Amino acid sequence: MERRENPPQFFHEVHWCSTEDDWREHQLDVSADASLIVYTKYSSPGAKPKRDGVLSVFAARREPKSIRDISVVPPARGNSNHSFFPSVSRDGRVAAFLTWEPSVVEDSGSKPPIVVACDLLKFGEAEGSLPHWPRRFGASNFVSVTGDGHRVLYVRSTSAPGAYTGQTGLYAFDRQANENGPVFPLDPSLARGVEEARSTPDGKHSVLLVRGYRPCAGDAGSSIQVTRQTAGSDELLVVTRGADGACLLGDYYGCRISDDGRTIAFISEGLIGGQQDLDWASRALVWQESVPGLRPVPLAAPSGVTRSKVRSVSMSSDGNRLALVCEFWSGAQDQPNSHWSRTDVVFTEISTGASRILSRSLSGEWSNGSSANAAISADGTTVAFMSYASDMTPEGCPGGPSVFVAEVATGRVTLVD
Repeated sequence: MERRENPPQFFHEVHWCSTEDDWREHQLDVSADASLIVYTKYSSPGAKPKRDGVLSVFAARREPKSIRDISVVPPARGNSNHSFFPSVSRDGRVAAFLTWEPSVVEDSGSKPPIVVACDLLKFGEAEGSLPHWPRRFGASNFVSVTGDGHRVLYVRSTSAPGAYTGQTGLYAFDRQANENGPVFPLDPSLARGVEEARSTPDGKHSVLLVRGYRPCAGDAGSSIQVTRQTAGSDELLVVTRGADGACLLGDYYGCRISDDGRTIAFISEGLIGGQQDLDWASRALVWQESVPGLRPVPLAAPSGVTRSKVRSVSMSSDGNRLALVCEFWSGAQDQPNSHWSRTDVVFTEISTGASRILSRSLSGEWSNGSSANAAISADGTTVAFMSYASDMTPEGCPGGPSVFVAEVATGRVTLVD
């Protein structure tokens, strides 16, 4: 995503696909039944995928079908700066995202984007006077709406407000109490800060990606630990431990937590130091309270694929069903002209180990374009994603990336936008 000055690295430095768009510029989330989808997309007419145009946040309702740009405050027409990283509550009512859009942000020249949230049922009902839009919570580089929509979680700097540097902490805006403040203050002597966080709908458990957690990392201040925090407790349960109980120092991201807080999934970009294991590089890992240690998530290995990496993970409410975005390679790495790479959406069931690709063509073969940014419904029956493919639906694709929905049971794919 192009920012006018020194853009921050919001997401882990990876490239979703080598020949098309940089997928880090697009994100997507769904309501519990996937009837409402929020996503980022270039809003300028005719905008090309690669840094041409302005990223906007859209809300698409499937039945009755409606699509609207929620990242600009009426009566403004069109966006002049980027909005991104949307999240939505289970009931599809509350959406939050990050933005530099001047119709929303009073000081659009500030470097960190601003966290805003809106009530989708009331958005735009009073043009020019919008008490429900936006709620500004301050600069951030991560945002997530809890399942019940009562809280908006976000990460911001605690030591240097308005900057990307220094100690970071997890904050939340409580819509019912109309209160805004830290959720779990981290002692600076124990950790450098929080990178990501997700919470259970009841707020009892949260998964926190903590950088430089010194009880585990020692001097390895750049490593990240996946931890679980329980409401009312001042301690963190470190999830990233080996079978021997030792902390696994690594670079982790993309965390998800089940509704009961007993299952956590995330991505390992690789372990640090002597623990480095290439089999764990860019793998989706799962932690379950009832099972010691970590386990790799089962992943479909299509014919002809020689290497794969998981790029994102989305989890059903029971923690058993996952939607993964995987990058696949074919051919020898030492022969550049003999291989190809692409990204696809993969459904995986942890309990059975079943795994299959959802972003297939109508004929059941590889589709003719890459797919990414998958989000699974709460019951695990539906997956929404973005794709450049034009052969997954009878009507084709209007020019990408476009939004699709796949039914897990039948594999049927439907075009949304």
